[in-house]
Amino acid sequence: MSRENTTKSKRFLEIVPHSPILSSQATTLDLIRVEHHYQPANGLSECCLPQHLISIHLGHPIQLERTAEGQCISERLIQGDIMITPPYLYRKLAWDRDADFLLLRLDSKLFVSAFYESANIEIIPQFKLHDPLIQQIGLALKSELELEGLSDRLYAESMANALIVHLLKHSSVRKYKVRNCAGGLSKLKIKQVIDYIHDNLEQNLTLVEIAAVIQISPYHFARLFKQSIGITPHQYVISKRIEKAKQLLEEHNSIVLVAEKVGFQSQSHFTKMFRKYTGITPQAYKKLL
Repeated sequence: MSRENTTKSKRFLEIVPHSPILSSQATTLDLIRVEHHYQPANGLSECCLPQHLISIHLGHPIQLERTAEGQCISERLIQGDIMITPPYLYRKLAWDRDADFLLLRLDSKLFVSAFYESANIEIIPQFKLHDPLIQQIGLALKSELELEGLSDRLYAESMANALIVHLLKHSSVRKYKVRNCAGGLSKLKIKQVIDYIHDNLEQNLTLVEIAAVIQISPYHFARLFKQSIGITPHQYVISKRIEKAKQLLEEHNSIVLVAEKVGFQSQSHFTKMFRKYTGITPQAYKKLL
């Protein structure tokens, strides 16, 4: 697979042996893309891309050689090893065995919106990093990708937001400090947010959209919301969707229609979340009515 483009004197390049075996589709306005790759042994790749790239090794150990900024480094990667590549860094990769890895593409706008800052964000390149939190977030995104294609934009964006703040605090040239958000949201702002969520439950809501209602950054909104309500925005939205779903099921609506009316992208996702929050499936719930 090869792709080249030239924009504002930046040359974008991506050459890999095979396309990903699984990829999210335009999740959260294409600010984050999650891909599962399985590339053949003795492969070669080149890339120079405008996104921040995070690669998490999933399979058996491989010997990986990376050439970037005039330096060639060879390392043995094992399961869980992480490679971080900042935007526009040209690199070549070569590996000896079949390579199984997760690739996260993060748009730079996510880093800026996390703090509403316009300063240049400079993430330190990493070749062999061990970071349990990055690995945990990556595997959670992979699981959702496999189950539902990562169709829940609020979930994907919330996970990406947590990942970006972690990178800004631990892997950036400038060390970002999280501001104290004690006190939570005002009653007025809580009402504005809750009204917006309730009025748009059928929509594929995003953290950016909800935070924009009260004009604060997505990161600070998520922290303040949890302080005020006790749960995350994603958990709150899901709980309200389940409440509304119960009402609609009691009105003898079909499960397919209910899933659509409360904002789930598929019946299987609706069934999974309904069972998680109630302990039974929607079909079993209907039989109890």
